[in-house]
Amino acid sequence: MTAETTALLALETQRCNALMEGDRAALAALLRDDLVHVHMNGKADDLATYLDGVGGRYRFHNIRRSDMVVRVIGDCAVMTGVLDQELEILATGERRRMHGFVTQTWHREGEGWRQGTCHVAPLTYQPAS
Repeated sequence: MTAETTALLALETQRCNALMEGDRAALAALLRDDLVHVHMNGKADDLATYLDGVGGRYRFHNIRRSDMVVRVIGDCAVMTGVLDQELEILATGERRRMHGFVTQTWHREGEGWRQGTCHVAPLTYQPAS
């Protein structure tokens, strides 16, 4: 594993932790201003609407990433892998378990990386029991 791959996987861990902690500032520091985040249901958010959802509409209880593959291509990296998460819809209290496949782009900015795109495709989607 290269140093870049290790660094990118660590950033993804930080992103997941920021989601679970509802830490919008930490999350914003990892994301590009022109972020496009496509959720499992096909809804697309920009940076502002994505951050509004964190802690405002959703609470993330568990996030686990697996089978991660990182390909660095110049100043861009493509990260793919499996996502298992449980979240709560705050308006209703409903909890959902999600199992999906994620494709992300990360862009080198100076000495670091920031995520520009995240697209989640469902593998399974069901209410938590």
